[in-house]
Amino acid sequence: GLLGGYEKNISVLTLMGINIFFGSLGYLIFIDLFQSFRWKKLSLNSKLVISSTIFLNLFGTLILFALESQPNGELENTGIINGSGQSLFNTVSGRTAGFSSIDFNSVRIPTALWCSALMFIGGASASTAGGIKLNTIMVVYSFVISTLKGSPNTSIFNRKIPDEQVNRCITILMISILVIFLFTIIISLNESYEIHKIFFEICSAFGTVGLSSGFTLQSSNSSRIILIILMIIGRIGPLTMVLVLGNRNKPIMYKNVEERVTIG
Repeated sequence: GLLGGYEKNISVLTLMGINIFFGSLGYLIFIDLFQSFRWKKLSLNSKLVISSTIFLNLFGTLILFALESQPNGELENTGIINGSGQSLFNTVSGRTAGFSSIDFNSVRIPTALWCSALMFIGGASASTAGGIKLNTIMVVYSFVISTLKGSPNTSIFNRKIPDEQVNRCITILMISILVIFLFTIIISLNESYEIHKIFFEICSAFGTVGLSSGFTLQSSNSSRIILIILMIIGRIGPLTMVLVLGNRNKPIMYKNVEERVTIG
């Protein structure tokens, strides 16, 4: 929720931001860091999570500050230091905790869409964050880059990701996008509200973040029930898909005939 009165208190935002940042990493990362302090000895999972989390937070801070420091933006009258600090806090918190120092009911449309994407991604696997998880999106990103380069392997930090894991990540991403798309359409049919605010609320519910554009307060009971269902799906859905897909390792005794189709 909105931290009324503390949006200019850098010490409070810093302490909360640090705790939220650690929570978004997951306990597996801290176990690995405790066992091996050197970067080269860290597992691929730890390297992936740490590097991508830092990059996403810094890049998200830059985008948020650039958007909301414009005229009529939430950070228009803040200085560079305070504005950057608030942007960093809202980027870190917006992916998992749901605390905010700005009013997302008044942010610009590009800001709402950008923060919706952050909530959809969430934090690292085995962390307290929701979303489809940062690991999933980074594996899919690496798959796309490898495909563009013409490489048959999906590699991260000179390590090949198993094809079955790549397929699971793509499946989770596509199903999650479909869920977001369908729920946005369903709610928009019953509500006369700005579509970007409905989309923001949908992503917040799916990522179990807690940020609000003000839509829930003015929505009907049926829309609130739909959001509750989406919260449950967002909390157990991706994990359930991983468990279900992970248990399907039955040996296949035959292969279908291969044939190409036209794409693009």
